Amino acid sequence: MRYANPDYLEITLEYTKLLDLINTYTNDEELIEELSSDIIYSILAGTDMNCLIQTIIDNLPEIDSEIKFKNVADIIMNLINNTRTPENIGNTPKELSKKRPFSA
Repeated sequence: MRYANPDYLEITLEYTKLLDLINTYTNDEELIEELSSDIIYSILAGTDMNCLIQTIIDNLPEIDSEIKFKNVADIIMNLINNTRTPENIGNTPKELSKKRPFSA
């Protein structure tokens, strides 16, 4: 039950894409580590997607076009949907949606 440890971080494809995104705009290793950690722990705390995107934009002002913004939004949405959380008993939102399909 690694997910129950608040310091546990699963390195997923989506997390790697977040690191790649940040690394595209900065080579500052401290900023990369700080920003990626802030995003992950904010997801675990249930922070709103708009706040997560704003955090990235505030730290990476080079994200200044609609195309870049959409890329950030896509990466954050995929990261949210594929991050294991204790309140989901170690499941990702994507896994839960497959287990409990919505009924119309």
